[in-house]
Amino acid sequence: MPRVDCFLLVDSAQVVSGKLYILGGGWARLSSAQAPVTRSFETAIRVIVAWTETNRAHVLELQLENEDGLAMLEHPVKAEIRVGRPASLKDGTDQVVPLALRLGPVTLEREGRYALILRYEGEETARTAFDLVLNRPAQPQAKG
Repeated sequence: MPRVDCFLLVDSAQVVSGKLYILGGGWARLSSAQAPVTRSFETAIRVIVAWTETNRAHVLELQLENEDGLAMLEHPVKAEIRVGRPASLKDGTDQVVPLALRLGPVTLEREGRYALILRYEGEETARTAFDLVLNRPAQPQAKG
């Protein structure tokens, strides 16, 4: 089974020449003046495929869940990866696959904790989470 050694919420990510280019990576708090909030989310992911798992397709699924564990997307985002064994690669070497996946737009109905979950063949392989926090106006302090 492929394993994940990096799974970040990011403002923006892209893969170029086998590298992840990340802007605003690793955030865990989303502030808003009000709920609901509708937006898209981007992730930066690094998948490690073992030598014995190369030369076949691996389908990953990305889902967003609320703090009650309910799926927020009708259909998870799917990504199929397939890596080979280049002749120049030493026998037994794992392969690294960078991914930049986007999901949404999705509406977050209320303040709280949300989790992005990456699954392979139905099993969770990685999880990252964030909190939606509402900015409340400062309360005036009592004089006295």
